[in-house]
Amino acid sequence: MYNYLEKIAEAAQQQFSHPVTGFLLDARLKDKGVRGAVFNDACNRYEDGDTFTTSAVREVRQEHGYTLYMTENGSCYVAVSHMLFIEDVVDGVPQALILRAS
Repeated sequence: MYNYLEKIAEAAQQQFSHPVTGFLLDARLKDKGVRGAVFNDACNRYEDGDTFTTSAVREVRQEHGYTLYMTENGSCYVAVSHMLFIEDVVDGVPQALILRAS
């Protein structure tokens, strides 16, 4: 099992090309933004671990092994881990398979 506080601390040590607004755990696409549990919110809008969805993403880039999401509002979020959902119907029953990608 991963220690996510350590993973967030490791990511926070990196020098990214944009000022970081927050770090996301279990990041996944949601509408035009990204949803996840936010930590170290630079704007002090959210408590560590609060789940929220960013504004629309305008750019995605990779730096130091992390995914950075730049939003239309000018924020930059660093994905520390990703989550993928696969939804299907089996024998008429809706089901969701959750995969952790990182």
